[in-house]
Amino acid sequence: MGGASLSRALMTRCPEAGTVLPCLPYCRGGEGPRTMADEVLTVQEVAEILRTTPATVYAWCRAGKLPAFKIGQQWRIRRKALDDMMNRTDGDGESGSQRAATG
Repeated sequence: MGGASLSRALMTRCPEAGTVLPCLPYCRGGEGPRTMADEVLTVQEVAEILRTTPATVYAWCRAGKLPAFKIGQQWRIRRKALDDMMNRTDGDGESGSQRAATG
């Protein structure tokens, strides 16, 4: 499948907007809107949500503290992974169990 064919395959008509949009962030092939947990965020979006810098988010991704994946050269983070990280930490990037183990 060539690049142009792949691009067309990833496009769908969004029933809500009535326009052709990339499939993943908006709709699932006409199945309706995706849930917030299915949302995929950029490093910049995560930095804005957490009111931190993109450099901090990149460091968390590289260290495995924030599960992420790459599309080409760009990191992407699932909203569920971000929510899970926020639920298991207390704001400084360390979980309660990590803090207890280190003192």
